[in-house]
Amino acid sequence: MEDTEEEVIAAREKEKIDRQHRKKANYFPGKYPKEFYQVIRRMFRSRIKVQVLMIASEAFAAASLFIVFSMYGIMKDTYEMESSITGDGLYGLFRSLGLILILLHLVMMTMMSAWYIKEAKKDFRLLVILGIRRRTVYMQFLLEFWTGVLVAAVFGLGAGAAGASAMRMELQKGIPGGAVFPEVVTGNYFLIGLISFLILMGLSLAFNQENFIDLGQSVDRNEDVQKEERLRKGISLWIAGGVFLAALAVGWYSVREWAESRFIHILTVVAMFLLLSGGTALWMRIRERKHRYDTGLLKRNLFYHKFESNIERLFLLAVIQFLALGMFAAPMAGACIPQKIPSMYPYDIVVTAYEPELEKLEAIADRYEARVTQYPMLRMTSIYGSDKIKPWRRTTRPIQWPQGQQIAISESTYQQMRKFVGKEPKKLSLQGEELHVVYQQDLSVKAHTIDWDTGRLEKHLRFGQPLEYYNPDDFRRFFPVRTIAGEERASLTGSFHQGMQDNLIVLTDSYFQENYDRITAYNRKNWETRQKMTREEWRMYTVRHPENLTEGPTTLFCMNLDDALVDQAAADLEYLNEEQDFDTVWDNNIQPFYVKSQMIVNTESEIFFTRMGNGFILLVLMILGVFQFFVKVKSEEDNWRWENIFLKRLGMHEKERKAKLRYQIRMFVLIPVLSGITGGVIFAALTAKARLYTMQETLQFAGYLGMIYLIWILVWAAACQVMDWNIWKHVEKE
Repeated sequence: MEDTEEEVIAAREKEKIDRQHRKKANYFPGKYPKEFYQVIRRMFRSRIKVQVLMIASEAFAAASLFIVFSMYGIMKDTYEMESSITGDGLYGLFRSLGLILILLHLVMMTMMSAWYIKEAKKDFRLLVILGIRRRTVYMQFLLEFWTGVLVAAVFGLGAGAAGASAMRMELQKGIPGGAVFPEVVTGNYFLIGLISFLILMGLSLAFNQENFIDLGQSVDRNEDVQKEERLRKGISLWIAGGVFLAALAVGWYSVREWAESRFIHILTVVAMFLLLSGGTALWMRIRERKHRYDTGLLKRNLFYHKFESNIERLFLLAVIQFLALGMFAAPMAGACIPQKIPSMYPYDIVVTAYEPELEKLEAIADRYEARVTQYPMLRMTSIYGSDKIKPWRRTTRPIQWPQGQQIAISESTYQQMRKFVGKEPKKLSLQGEELHVVYQQDLSVKAHTIDWDTGRLEKHLRFGQPLEYYNPDDFRRFFPVRTIAGEERASLTGSFHQGMQDNLIVLTDSYFQENYDRITAYNRKNWETRQKMTREEWRMYTVRHPENLTEGPTTLFCMNLDDALVDQAAADLEYLNEEQDFDTVWDNNIQPFYVKSQMIVNTESEIFFTRMGNGFILLVLMILGVFQFFVKVKSEEDNWRWENIFLKRLGMHEKERKAKLRYQIRMFVLIPVLSGITGGVIFAALTAKARLYTMQETLQFAGYLGMIYLIWILVWAAACQVMDWNIWKHVEKE
């Protein structure tokens, strides 16, 4: 017992002595001497190349953010309505591009910050060993870091403003007839750009918390040259997992209803990481068992010595290549295919009319000597008409909005429409209640489906217009499952909503006539009551009734007339906006009539903006990729210089030393580019199939895609060659 008390007393005494020692060691009576600041300044100047690279990357991020937010703002007011309803359109395009770019910049700046901290740690490590206080280390680093951020913000936001102004001018030129978009160089956009940039840099530093803390604790001067552990166990599981996820992504994407859903590529990216890591580890294991292991060791020592860090950089470069070649190159190629836009709108004016409206429409047509073509039609509505995946806020199925409004026609009408636009008759061989869908969209638009509900495999459609209220638990009674016998892409009346709504659904003549007679009689019976109702009464009608009071227009009233009279005729049709006001309760985008001239302008503008948006992100991805490649090569520059001097003094020939250096540099180009091309070709082929391209259109698509790939490869080949020359010049210096 006494021994125990003595041990406790001794431990307390020792702890007291240690505290006094730490207090004395950490005691700082005044300011640092001026020599300390001279050392700090010299350390800073010695890292000037690192500072320049870091500021350049930050400035690029700031410029990109400014352009993204300014373009987002330009498109928001103009195209927000269409996007909020359907998830499609230009506002949706720039929004999705912006989200992807922000995520990419976050990843890039996180890795750049990690590299910057690593370089700073080399200098601060000696000061930590000599006893500098941790707080001083952290304060000094943060001062350097945020000063660089502010300098980058000045240059980056200025460059972003110039780039956004140039894009705005190009967008205005790209609209037929001209247009004026809001100014982008405003105080609001500068403030938004600055705040978002500071948040981005704050997050990149936060994600490097461990590296930052280690900055004031690292005392191992050999830390940077220590060998990293490489993957040795479970290699087959990594590869099998990568193959499985890649196959799952391809299989999921090949389902037409899910094609071009970008979140599927999360599986692809994870598969790339598993395959790159597992494949590289397997390749290294195989080489270790061969007699060529020693002869190739000098070339491949990057992966033997620094497996994790090199795989991470290789993976990032591969992801950038895949995003460019596998995700955005295909939409860009689709938007580049030449199209005869006017031929997509065979009628000058298309009206969806109720039976009582026909007499007045015929009078207007006679007044302007219009050539009229009438087709019987019905409204068919899908249970969900948007490609947005909306989470259910409760466990039970909700009433989903918007519901997709389509146009149902008979097979005879379908053949008449094809004949009118100069297409050959097409036998559909429909039976019973089978449906054939004609997606009315141009070649630049993503693949669509007729019903976007949940799994998208069952097609739930009802005859008539959307239902404001129904029992979601019994949704199959209100929206029965339909059998889709065939699909095609064509524009027989006009691409009014680019394949999202107002597509054509073809029925057998008998099945169409049966429902046409029922709905026309139902509309006729309730028309007078409809005329006396208020808008609110119309909305609430389905609370007590299983159907709407009327179930939509029953005639496609199509007019062709002299160009000089189109605007006058359209002005006379404006009364339909009030006459069919109830039909806009569910969706303001569904109009009672469409004018060819305006639709041509809209379509040409959307195609131009699609090219502009995808071209912009391809350019950004190119710069991101080349910059990451440049940073990786420059980070290895000093090691390669030491190796080159060592091998040169051992007597290795210049040709062999050059070959070794080129192999190590080009590996970070070839593997990512091949990964991007492989994934790009697979998903581009699936995209062409999902968009229902004809053989001729597929060949045109492949041609433009090949041109994009060729330009991409040439740029990367040039970047690789420039780095070869630059690094060789540096490593030869002794």
